[in-house]
Amino acid sequence: MQEPYLLLWGAFFSVIGLCFFLYGKNTKKDLLFYTGVSLFIYPYFISDVIVMILVGMLLLSFPYFYKQITQK
Repeated sequence: MQEPYLLLWGAFFSVIGLCFFLYGKNTKKDLLFYTGVSLFIYPYFISDVIVMILVGMLLLSFPYFYKQITQK
Protein backbone atom coordinates (compact mmCIF):
# COMPACT_ATOMS: atom_id res chain seq x y z
CA MET A 1 0.00 0.00 0.00
CA GLN A 2 2.98 2.31 0.41
CA GLU A 3 4.00 2.20 -3.23
CA PRO A 4 1.88 5.15 -4.48
CA TYR A 5 3.18 7.27 -1.62
CA LEU A 6 6.76 6.27 -2.37
CA LEU A 7 6.32 7.44 -5.95
CA LEU A 8 4.67 10.68 -4.86
CA TRP A 9 7.30 11.59 -2.28
CA GLY A 10 10.13 10.43 -4.53
CA ALA A 11 8.88 12.67 -7.33
CA PHE A 12 8.39 15.58 -4.91
CA PHE A 13 11.94 15.43 -3.56
CA SER A 14 13.37 14.82 -7.04
CA VAL A 15 11.70 17.98 -8.39
CA ILE A 16 13.06 19.99 -5.49
CA GLY A 17 16.45 18.37 -6.11
CA LEU A 18 16.25 19.47 -9.74
CA CYS A 19 15.70 23.06 -8.60
CA PHE A 20 18.66 22.86 -6.19
CA PHE A 21 20.79 21.26 -8.91
CA LEU A 22 20.02 23.89 -11.55
CA TYR A 23 20.39 26.81 -9.15
CA GLY A 24 23.67 25.46 -7.79
CA LYS A 25 24.97 24.84 -11.30
CA ASN A 26 24.05 28.31 -12.56
CA THR A 27 25.40 30.17 -9.52
CA LYS A 28 28.46 27.90 -9.06
CA LYS A 29 27.42 26.99 -5.50
CA ASP A 30 28.77 23.49 -4.90
CA LEU A 31 26.76 22.85 -1.73
CA LEU A 32 23.43 23.39 -3.49
CA PHE A 33 24.62 21.47 -6.55
CA TYR A 34 25.53 18.36 -4.55
CA THR A 35 22.45 18.63 -2.36
CA GLY A 36 20.37 18.60 -5.53
CA VAL A 37 22.19 15.54 -6.83
CA SER A 38 21.64 13.72 -3.55
CA LEU A 39 17.94 14.62 -3.60
CA PHE A 40 17.75 13.07 -7.08
CA ILE A 41 19.42 9.83 -6.09
CA TYR A 42 18.32 8.89 -2.59
CA PRO A 43 14.66 7.92 -3.38
CA TYR A 44 15.95 4.97 -5.41
CA PHE A 45 17.56 3.42 -2.32
CA ILE A 46 14.84 3.92 0.31
CA SER A 47 11.74 1.74 0.41
CA ASP A 48 9.92 3.15 3.45
CA VAL A 49 7.79 6.30 3.22
CA ILE A 50 8.59 7.64 6.68
CA VAL A 51 12.33 7.18 6.22
CA MET A 52 12.12 8.79 2.78
CA ILE A 53 10.38 11.85 4.20
CA LEU A 54 12.84 12.16 7.10
CA VAL A 55 15.91 11.84 4.86
CA GLY A 56 14.38 14.31 2.39
CA MET A 57 13.74 16.86 5.11
CA LEU A 58 17.27 16.37 6.42
CA LEU A 59 18.75 16.94 2.97
CA LEU A 60 16.53 19.97 2.36
CA SER A 61 17.58 21.58 5.64
CA PHE A 62 21.28 20.74 5.31
CA PRO A 63 22.32 23.83 3.25
CA TYR A 64 20.58 26.18 5.69
CA PHE A 65 22.15 24.71 8.81
CA TYR A 66 25.55 24.36 7.13
CA LYS A 67 25.47 28.05 6.26
CA GLN A 68 24.43 29.02 9.79
CA ILE A 69 27.22 26.98 11.36
CA THR A 70 29.98 28.17 9.03
CA GLN A 71 29.12 31.88 9.31
CA LYS A 72 30.01 32.06 12.98
